[in-house]
Parts: sequence; C-alpha cells; structure tokens
Amino acid sequence: AGDSVTSITVSPSGRLVSKTLSSKQVVVKVPAGSVSNETVVTYTNKVQPGKLKICKVSANSNLVGNLFSFTENGGSAFNIAAGTPASPVCSSLTKFAVGTSVSLAELATANVHVASITASGSGTLSGVNTPAGTATVTIAPGTTVVTYDNEPNAIAPDPVR
Repeated sequence: AGDSVTSITVSPSGRLVSKTLSSKQVVVKVPAGSVSNETVVTYTNKVQPGKLKICKVSANSNLVGNLFSFTENGGSAFNIAAGTPASPVCSSLTKFAVGTSVSLAELATANVHVASITASGSGTLSGVNTPAGTATVTIAPGTTVVTYDNEPNAIAPDPVR
C-alpha cells in the first residue's frame, strides 16, 4: 500500500513476453540451464505521498459560512469556511511524505471554541488539544481528513442585582 510500480525491466530484454505496470505483473521466458542463463526481473517502485485535508464544521447556523484560519507546521495561515456536519467545507489536498508528522493549529476566534478535532481515513491523530485548537497527524498512504468542529462560547448569565 502506498507505492506504485514505475518500471519493470527484464534482462536479457529478449526474454520479456509481457508486462503490466498497473497490475504489477510481468511474464518472461526462462530457459533451462545454469546461472549463466538466468533471467533477471527488476521492479522499480515509487512511494506515493499521503494526502491531508482539513475540514471545518459547526452545528450552529450562525457560524456556518464564517472563515476560520489554520496553519500546517507553523506555515502561512489559510482560511476555511465552516460547513455543517452533514456538509463540511474542506481545504485542498496537501501532499506529504508517508510517516511525516504534521502539526495543525486553528487560530483563535473570539467567542468561539474548538469543540472537537477528529480524523478519518488513513492517518493517525495524536496530541489533540481542543482548548488550544491543535493536533498532530501522522501521514499514511491515502488521504487523511482532519475535521475541526467549532461552537459558540456559552454566554454567562447577567449577575442578579
């Protein structure tokens, strides 16, 4: 998982009958005899990057459509509008090498808190800190989706006089 065959070579080349990269299969002629008659098949693989996207949701209709700012590994901030839990709004896919740990942070928004940070797909989520809006995801082959859910802060009641 997470890799693809980029080439298949056969030596001597005249022994190649057929090859299919997509199915990772090769058919060769193998003559009888000693090692001097050997047929060598070489597969070259390429590890595919893992992909990450961040999604934003809120169950509160007043927050749907509002922009929230995020960073990956402390880089430049980017915005994602909040969608509903049934229809999240997501960032574009970002590619990372498999095994990379990516630090995610949602920048603070007044009167709103991060209620949950969850992941689906192939990566692993760790170090979730909802009060800080941070988490770390370890990239795996395939696509990892990290979803941030924000909700309004509770309004403190007026003190009784």
